[in-house]
Amino acid sequence: MKKKYLAIYEDLIQKIREHTLAASTLLPSVNELAGEYATSRETIRKALDLLSQEGYIQKIHGKGSVVLDLSNFSFPVSGIVSYKGLADRLKLDSKTHVKGMNVLEAGSDVHKILKATDKSQIWKVDRVREISGKKSFWTKTIFCLSLSPSAPGDL
Repeated sequence: MKKKYLAIYEDLIQKIREHTLAASTLLPSVNELAGEYATSRETIRKALDLLSQEGYIQKIHGKGSVVLDLSNFSFPVSGIVSYKGLADRLKLDSKTHVKGMNVLEAGSDVHKILKATDKSQIWKVDRVREISGKKSFWTKTIFCLSLSPSAPGDL
């Protein structure tokens, strides 16, 4: 049997995605949600904590919880994860389009900033991230191949 806070969490996600709970609006109070779901305030707090961690709401001390606009979310930097990991966790309909990939010339400014030798292979990858069919953001990744053990060997 599923834990009650997870069932509440999933129900609130569905309401957010269906816009029953609209972006930029306050959720009902913890007490109101506890009454609506016939559970304890602690169970509601667990569900809200998970919603906050997953980027669906923002808690504001003394005010409540605001529903975030899923079409304009920010990439969380605490506990950094890959874009793919984030997209999978948030169940986003996401595609990545590589627009460019090349090795930077030895002696480039990036080599100097990274204090890399001229023999170091420094790669630059440009990608467009598409979410739900909408081109949402562009990323530029620069990495030193010798310091990136997870990089494919055929780069």
